[in-house]
Amino acid sequence: NPDAPIKLVEYQSHTCPHCGAFAEEGGPALKNKYVASGVVSWEIREQLHNPIDLLVATLARCGAKESFLPLSEQFWTNLEPMIERAQANQAALAQAQSLPPNQRFQQMAEVTGLIEFFSARGIAREQALQCLADADKVQAIADRSDKQSQELNVTGTPTFFINGRKIENVASWSGLEPALQAAGAR
Repeated sequence: NPDAPIKLVEYQSHTCPHCGAFAEEGGPALKNKYVASGVVSWEIREQLHNPIDLLVATLARCGAKESFLPLSEQFWTNLEPMIERAQANQAALAQAQSLPPNQRFQQMAEVTGLIEFFSARGIAREQALQCLADADKVQAIADRSDKQSQELNVTGTPTFFINGRKIENVASWSGLEPALQAAGAR
C-alpha cells in the first residue's frame, strides 16, 4: 500500500540465509498484521551478492508482479539444496559465464536448476528463457542493485529502512518489529 504511513524498505539477497530466515519468521506477521491493516508498506529491493542472486531476481520477476514475493519465499525455503546444486555444477556454470549475455543467463539458469525450479512454480520454461535472454533487463536489475546499495550504504542483507532511516544492526523480525512499533505501527 503506497499510502501507508510507515514505509518499510528491505534490501535482501536470494542467497542470503538470514533473508530466508526473516522471510520465514517475520514475513507472515509483517504481511498479516502490519501490511494488511494498511499501516505499513513493504518494498523489497535486491542487493546482489553473486550470479545466482541475479538469476533468481530475474526469474522471480518473470511472472506477475504479485508472484515475486511468493516465488522468493519458495526459493528461500529451498535455498540449501539449490545452492548445493549450483556448487555441484561449477565447471558448467563457469563455461556458461563465457557465453554472450543473451545466452549466458539462460545457460546458467539451466545448469543451476533454476529453470526447472521456477517451471515447477508457474514460470513456464519458455517464459523463463525469454526473460533471461533480455540481457538489458537483467543488467538493469544488477545496475539498480549496485546504485541503490552504494547510494544508501547497504553493505549486507537483510538491511531495513523505515521511513527512509536505516535501521542499524537489525536482521531479524524480533529486532524489526519493535522498530516498526516505535515508528507508530500497531
